[in-house]
Amino acid sequence: MESADRDAEQLLCRIVRHRETLRHSLATRDLAYALAIACGCDSTRARAIACAALLHDVGKGTLPESLLDAPRRLTHDETLLLRTHAQAGARIAAHAGIDSEICQWIGLHHERPDGSGYEGIRGDAIPTEARIVIVADVWEATGAQRPYSPYHTRSERWRILIETGCAREVAALHTLLEEDVLARVG
Repeated sequence: MESADRDAEQLLCRIVRHRETLRHSLATRDLAYALAIACGCDSTRARAIACAALLHDVGKGTLPESLLDAPRRLTHDETLLLRTHAQAGARIAAHAGIDSEICQWIGLHHERPDGSGYEGIRGDAIPTEARIVIVADVWEATGAQRPYSPYHTRSERWRILIETGCAREVAALHTLLEEDVLARVG
């Protein structure tokens, strides 16, 4: 493992204590790497995207675990607090010396091309690298049972992914699944 990868893992483990967030971050990293390669990125770029995917939820380390484990729908105020994690994560990563591009992708991981994301960033203002993290995050998160969100069937997961508006990246994920590449990734 390269030094930057190890540094990112150490940062994640230092900041985030929530077991499910750690599991999700590792799984999202592995999927994002495979997806980046499928989208035509070289291995250096794919590793950078995987780093962003690994750290995409590092900002959740600033939130109370009771919020992350809430077994109910979050209140309006709790939702607003949860929505701070993407930008908090970008700031934490920047403070730790993570490359500024990677920090940008971390901060954009809840954006959607139609502008319906946390910050309202839309269209081409969301780089392909951030879109790869978005798709990897959504696919992984919707396939896990969480206290505040049920496990989704495969068809529900596809519907949710299509709603992200990241068509090219969703198509690449579909190809990975068809080729069963993900079974080999982990």
